[in-house]
Amino acid sequence: MTEAGDLRMMIASKVPIIVVESHDEVRVLSFVAQTALRKGLGVLEWTAVRGLQRGAVERGPIPEESPTADPEAALLEVARGAGPMLCVFCDLHPWLKGEPRLVRLLKEIALEHERSGKTLIFVSHRFELPEELTRLSARFRMSLPD
Repeated sequence: MTEAGDLRMMIASKVPIIVVESHDEVRVLSFVAQTALRKGLGVLEWTAVRGLQRGAVERGPIPEESPTADPEAALLEVARGAGPMLCVFCDLHPWLKGEPRLVRLLKEIALEHERSGKTLIFVSHRFELPEELTRLSARFRMSLPD
């Protein structure tokens, strides 16, 4: 099976949090977009520069200011949003150290996964997940392209 297929299978397995460790963020976002399209799911993508945006991969110009550039604002938006979706957070890891409120917010979103259908996908070159979230998560390591 291909890596895209493996990621699709992991998303289909209903794991609330997927940690993807890769240096190739664009490739990961492309796999997520393909999976969302096949499954009829919406995609939200967050970065500290752009905030929370619909879709993945196709990025327009950098906005001057985004109210959801703050991770807590973005997570609250995800928590309040309706319908199943894939929520990709790129390089969120620096904000989780020593931030119990953010960790709790992530946990609450993950615990609602079965009802809400929201899957959180964390993308980074390396991601240490807070211990409280490990039982709600799975790891996916992408190989370097040939």
